[in-house]
Amino acid sequence: MIVVIQCQSKKHPGRTLKSGSGRPVAFVAQPQSDLLPADGNIYARPDDLSDDGRSWRKVLLDYNSNAENPLHLYRAYDLYQEPVYRRLAERVTVPKLYILSAGWGLISAAFFTPYYDITFSQVPRNQKYKQRRTGDQYDDFAMMCPDPNDRIVFFGSKSYLPLFCRLTSEVPTEKLVFYNSDEAPEAPGCMLKKYPNPKRDTNWQFDCANDFLDGAIGI
Repeated sequence: MIVVIQCQSKKHPGRTLKSGSGRPVAFVAQPQSDLLPADGNIYARPDDLSDDGRSWRKVLLDYNSNAENPLHLYRAYDLYQEPVYRRLAERVTVPKLYILSAGWGLISAAFFTPYYDITFSQVPRNQKYKQRRTGDQYDDFAMMCPDPNDRIVFFGSKSYLPLFCRLTSEVPTEKLVFYNSDEAPEAPGCMLKKYPNPKRDTNWQFDCANDFLDGAIGI
């Protein structure tokens, strides 16, 4: 079984890619926003060009080919503050765990991932630089290549579901999606299962994943 869980806004800060001159790169959805602080960072989208002519996405992909990790980036399952990512990595195992990231796409849990501030979720007006809009162009990673006999289970909110469906549309295996809305969402090619008795409306997917690990809900 393979588990996919959406990313979280609360991340461990401070570790990111750097420009050739050593300036840290802060990845956001709208780097031209006048809401961004003047803090000396380079603000960029993942698919913007770096100072050496490669996209930052290609820089990150090349960085991951070097196991030495000189910038001490977190692996994806360690980047987010919510403990369920570590629980899933331990129980499901890292090779069977993927993160659905609003900034980077569908990434392996072991992928070295820089800090980023990009989300599909609604944000306050003064934080609109974080908001990835529906029509924005991203060359999202789609790293999954599972055995056809593997089942995929997805824990994620409705706003992340279209990206999950798009990035797994060519994956020829059974996909189960938990949801929390009153009406079942559209998820072509997926089976749907309502999460019973949610404790909260926001971040319910983390409770759902914990209940799954604890055996409180099945698939």
